[in-house]
Formats: sequence, structure tokens, C-alpha cells
Amino acid sequence: VNRGSSKLHAGDVANFRGAWVKDLFSVSDYEILSKWDDTSGGKCFIPIPPSSNSSNQENVRDVPCKFFINSGKCDVHDCKFRHDFDDLKSSRLSFVSERKHQRLLEHEAEFDLTDLKSGSKRFEQYASWIENKYGREYLQSGIILDVAGGRGNLAFELSVKRGLNCQIVDPRPQKLKRWQYKYLKDHPESVAPIHHTTMFDSSFFQNAGILLKDVRLITGLHPDEATETILDTGLEFNIPVSIVPCCVFSSLFPERKLKSSDVPPTSYHQFVQFLKEKSDKVESDLLPFVGKNQILYTKILP
Repeated sequence: VNRGSSKLHAGDVANFRGAWVKDLFSVSDYEILSKWDDTSGGKCFIPIPPSSNSSNQENVRDVPCKFFINSGKCDVHDCKFRHDFDDLKSSRLSFVSERKHQRLLEHEAEFDLTDLKSGSKRFEQYASWIENKYGREYLQSGIILDVAGGRGNLAFELSVKRGLNCQIVDPRPQKLKRWQYKYLKDHPESVAPIHHTTMFDSSFFQNAGILLKDVRLITGLHPDEATETILDTGLEFNIPVSIVPCCVFSSLFPERKLKSSDVPPTSYHQFVQFLKEKSDKVESDLLPFVGKNQILYTKILP
């Protein structure tokens, strides 16, 4: 997680908060107690790896690989976690059940485990939610802005597969996957979404030549630092918004304060509450996938 000046580096001493999943400790947050640069006197940090023994290696091998469970594959060279699952679905359900028991998953207890999808399905699920919530006729009448869209997976679902005018706003260039290139080739009538390689700020609409009256929705799926900006822009210009918050980046926004307690939001739950407190127009819903799956949205104004 990028935490600006509070980013953790090798040699730093920190307190970690999280929960155990079998023999692995999953970190949800941390606090730096001292930084290596401040205490080392200019010396390079030389790591001392733990001693290896066969029992430790065997214990690691008993832990399932989260990448393999979520996507059915693992690109980590010589991964030390288990991949040889005879039944991937049952392994996935077991893994999710264990994590839910440790209260590491957000809101997934709201769903039957058999209905939960892996995080790789979040773009398809979110696109369906958007179309069902706002209606196809309304969305077809204007532009959808996918802010911090990254590789453009959500925009691909909305624009290419559903024929909506969804445009990406992200300074990073779009990078289609192999299956997306194949889909476009097999569907020549489809067109890849427009990509604005710029930041989403107060000057975006003028610079992009987009009229506010033409925008039907501003959305973001795990849009990181842009999360609050998306909501603020929608509330300011009365444009419907839907966002799925993820990272907090509390160190980058020290001025944030919860109205209910006057404390800065540093955890995911506090950040969601902070966003909800911006307006009574903000409502919430959940998507059935593994991970940060809470949607904050505003409705279409009459």
C-alpha cells in the first residue's frame, strides 16, 4: 500500500495489526515506530534471513496460494504455497470461509458462500450492478466516466460488451488483455473505450471538452486517491456517482476528519463512514465478490 511519507521500507521498525490465517499473518494496517534512514547513521540495511528447516517448509506448503484460488493460476516463480487442488471451487469456498472466520473480508458474510465470486469477477459484477441500478436507457443517453480505471477493465465491460459510452480517466495508458483483443477482433462492431490520459480534477471537463450536462455517471472501482474527488465532484455538479472504496491513503489526506468523532479516518471502515457523512444522498450496497465490495452511490436526480 502506498502511504506516501509513511511508506514502509526495509529496516524500519513497525507495529502491525491484522489477523492470523493458519500460519500466515494478514496485515490490515501498520504504524512505523522508527525509520532505518533515521537510525542507521547512513549504513545500508543488511537483512538476516530466518533459518530454514524442513518443518517450516512443510507448514508453508499446507497453506493455499491466494492467487491460485482467486484466478485459477499463479505467476509467482517457485511459489511455496499449495496449488494442487483437485477441486478448485471447494478449495475456494474453504479459503473464503477461513478468512471470513478471521473477519478479514469486508461484508462478505452478507452472502451465501456459494454466491461469492473471486475478485477477478468484480468488473463484470460491478458493470451489471451499474446497468441494473441506473437503467440502460438513462446510461445510453450520455457519458459514463470511469475514473482511475487503470487497465480499463470496467470500461471494457460497460463500453465494449454493453454498448455504453464509458470513457476512462486515468493518467496511466490503457493496456488491454489478450482475451480483450480477441473479443474486439471477434466483434468488429465494438470499439475500445476512449481513454483520457489525465488526472480527474477541477479542470478535467474543460480540458476534455466534455459538458457536465452530458455526463450520466461518474464511477470508480477501487479508485485509490481519486475516491473522494469522484464523490465531491458528483455532489457539487449534481451528477450521479457510484464508487467502490478500497485504500484509505490517510497520510496523503491528513485534513480529513470524521464529523461524528472529529478523528481522522485511518481504517477502511472509518473511510467509508467519512464518505457517507458528506451527504445524506449517499447510499450503500454490496457486491458478492471477495475483497472490498461495498458500493457508495447517489441516485439519479429528478
